[in-house]
Amino acid sequence: MKRQMTQNEIIRYVLGDICYLDWANYRMGAYCDWCLHWANERCLPLRLMILNESLFNWYCHQWNELEGAFYRDNKDYFFAGVDEFTTYSSLLRDYVKELVGHYPAAIFNMIKKEYKAKIHGTD
Repeated sequence: MKRQMTQNEIIRYVLGDICYLDWANYRMGAYCDWCLHWANERCLPLRLMILNESLFNWYCHQWNELEGAFYRDNKDYFFAGVDEFTTYSSLLRDYVKELVGHYPAAIFNMIKKEYKAKIHGTD
């Protein structure tokens, strides 16, 4: 019995049938770019941002929302058999760019506080 593809599998298929590792690496690259943007914008330590588990979990939640929106907005084309790898890739990049406008202020404040404690030798 053949099982139905998940939303993520369908997206990966239309993006060139990429494996999950490629998808996870793409998400991680987008996360690092997002962190770099906000590190520069908010004067935050990039390394602490990238390694912060709470921040990464927040970003992954946002990513899941992005993935759902991308799927909902384009599923009619996916199921109609529209084979436009480059168009889908370009559209996905636009969705990822929209994430730059969102950030968790409370987590940023925690990271800044952690950094200040490290450079001043306090906890």
